[in-house]
Amino acid sequence: LTVAALLGLVAVYLVVRGVQMRHEYASVRACQPTASSACGFAFSRFQQTYGDVGPVGGLFVFVPGLIGAFVGAPLLAREFETGTFRYAWTQGVGRTRWLAALLASGILGVAAVAAAFGELVGWYYQPLVAAGLMQRLQDSVFPITGIAVVGWAAFAFSLGLVAGTIQSGIDAGAIAPQPATPLAHVLIGALDESALYVARAEDPEAARAEVVGILDRMIDGLAA
Repeated sequence: LTVAALLGLVAVYLVVRGVQMRHEYASVRACQPTASSACGFAFSRFQQTYGDVGPVGGLFVFVPGLIGAFVGAPLLAREFETGTFRYAWTQGVGRTRWLAALLASGILGVAAVAAAFGELVGWYYQPLVAAGLMQRLQDSVFPITGIAVVGWAAFAFSLGLVAGTIQSGIDAGAIAPQPATPLAHVLIGALDESALYVARAEDPEAARAEVVGILDRMIDGLAA
């Protein structure tokens, strides 16, 4: 609910401010003759009012991460804490299908919300880009528009998912007490490199067997 409320406030801000900005920019574009002092003053006023996005623009970068992390963190942890996964398994749903369905619904939901947020941000910044006051590849714009925002939110979802599951295991006494977030980074990095190793191997089946054995020993080493 907290994240939903935050997203709602951000969306309202972007829409209201964006409509005002577009109205102002339309007035600047309609000004004739463009070289007149009146038109120059109108553009300067537009630049001073909207050209500097300030700290608010920087905060937008964290929104996709919050979306992904707050959805991913409790996804598996809640299932394990409440024990509802056992009920799913007794209904003829295998562990693989149960996990795939749970993760698919989570990641697709995160991707959809993040993509919608990216479209809204792109719409908001469009007058500034058109006026030459901002670049699409600017470090405060590129990560939260287009396909980049979906990737950023998906990574945060994965990190939150792993960290939340680890913390649930620590709370249950199954994993030795340790910082959950750094461990999640380490495990995700190991999984990424393992996937690349298997994909590039001349014998993928043998490489996968090697990787699975190593990962099993790593996970066994986390036991309390």
